Formats: sequence, structure tokens, C-alpha cells
Amino acid sequence: MTALLENPNPQFKNTNSSMLEPHAEIKNEIWSHRSATASAQIQNPNFFDQIEQLKNKLFDGWDGEDGLAPTQTATDLAKQVIRYALYLHRNYFPSTKWVEPDLSPTSDGGVDLEWEIGNRYLLLNVSGKGEISCLIKNNQANLGTGSASFLYACIYIQWVLAGGL
Repeated sequence: MTALLENPNPQFKNTNSSMLEPHAEIKNEIWSHRSATASAQIQNPNFFDQIEQLKNKLFDGWDGEDGLAPTQTATDLAKQVIRYALYLHRNYFPSTKWVEPDLSPTSDGGVDLEWEIGNRYLLLNVSGKGEISCLIKNNQANLGTGSASFLYACIYIQWVLAGGL
């Protein structure tokens, strides 16, 4: 993991796997906030239940058109991303405040996880097929859009949370 985060490239780039790689500013800032003195906790213990309720309470056509209900694949992956991001947060970045994302269904059977903290914005879309894509902004400037790996999605979450310092 260390080698992955040491890439000095200051720009987002599409790698051979067409995954969006974190901007060097994001990686440097995240690691500069490492501390092992505090512990983060989910503010809303029912947050994972809210993700599950999207799947259980919505039905195909929920949007008045042909929107699909969130799939098990999408809701499971969204919960895994949040759990791992929370793990990283608790163990490596506890000096930042943990904030749950806004949660919404997408018409393809996916789930959107959205944060806006300070001047930072992150939208993670977990598609109904279990693919992750993202939109990242800083001061309204688009820093990148595209596919994201599971790990990079968790790194982006830490970056947006650091915007609340």
C-alpha cells in the first residue's frame, strides 16, 4: 500500500486499468493528518440500515419511470466501502471528523454516496453491477471523474473528510 501512495504524479491519470488515481495533493494531505490518538465513530449507528432500506423499500419503477431498485451487489459494496473507509479513518486519520455521506438510489440499481465538506466535494457512485465511479471537486474545480478502485474510493473519502479541518 505504501508504494501505491508514493506515486509522485501530481495529476489524476487513467492507468492501464482505467482507474482514476488520486492526485498527489490528496495523498500528501491525507497522510499528513495521520494520528493514533483519537478514535472515530459512526455518528448514526443506523447508517448501514439506511443503505439496506434502500434495497428493501424501493421497487423497480421507484422513480416513476424505469428506475431499478438498488441491487444487493450495490448495497453490499457501498457498505464495504464505508466500512473500510471508516477503518482507515479510525486507524490512520482520527484527527479528522467522520461524516456519513448523503445517500441516494440511482436509476441503474446503484447507490450514490455524496460528501461536501468545506470546499471539497466527492460523489461516489456504486452502480447496480458493482462498479465504482467518482466525481471529485475542490473549490468548484473538477479534479477528476471516472472509474475508481475500491481502495482509491476509500482514499478519496479520507481526502474529503480532511476538508472539514
